[in-house]
Amino acid sequence: MAYALDTNGSISIGSTQFDPAAIEVFLLPIDKLFRSAFRLVGTEIQTNLNEAKELTHSMRRTNREIAFAPHDEIIAKQIPGQDSAQAEVARVVIRNADAVTQTAIDACADEAALRQLIEDESL
Repeated sequence: MAYALDTNGSISIGSTQFDPAAIEVFLLPIDKLFRSAFRLVGTEIQTNLNEAKELTHSMRRTNREIAFAPHDEIIAKQIPGQDSAQAEVARVVIRNADAVTQTAIDACADEAALRQLIEDESL
């Protein structure tokens, strides 16, 4: 969800407009890692943890696809001289590591834990 300060001074968060007196612009988060998970709670912008987790899962899936790519190519193209059985074993290792990361994301209790996991896992 995006936020914007309109030229007339009103603030838009997603499709909802707010009176500038209701939100102090300096309270808008500078770090936009979880921007689409921002929600207005009273007069404060907060990060919705479940939506932040979904964003983190998307990062995880993207990394998994990148890791799978060379092995998928070997399996799909049946490249001569390449062992598709070894490629499938490599995919299982990637899947198992990804399952651990998936569980860790789901177990995060707050935004700080998610951020630390993103850093630790290089998502």
